[in-house]
Amino acid sequence: MKAAVVAPGGGRFVAVGSAGTGVTVKASGAETGDLCTVWEGRVPPGTVGAGPHYHRGRDEFFYVLEGELVLRPSATRHTRRSRHLRVYPARNDPRLSQREQ
Repeated sequence: MKAAVVAPGGGRFVAVGSAGTGVTVKASGAETGDLCTVWEGRVPPGTVGAGPHYHRGRDEFFYVLEGELVLRPSATRHTRRSRHLRVYPARNDPRLSQREQ
């Protein structure tokens, strides 16, 4: 893996869902030697992001830059606020949606 810097607004946009939503890939597995993929996404208030899913071989990290994010790995809701980090070990079911504002 080589050192890299991705400036604000940099990366590759990947459309996901409808209405122009998506994620910006900051570093892919190709650039990190398959260590990880780093992406930035925005979830508009009141909408559901990723549905229930898990990753067999990778952990999943959520870092909230601003606002609040509700994570639902089970029937329990976990609200994360700005500058919070949440880690789900491989094979958990994170489901996320941003809290209504």
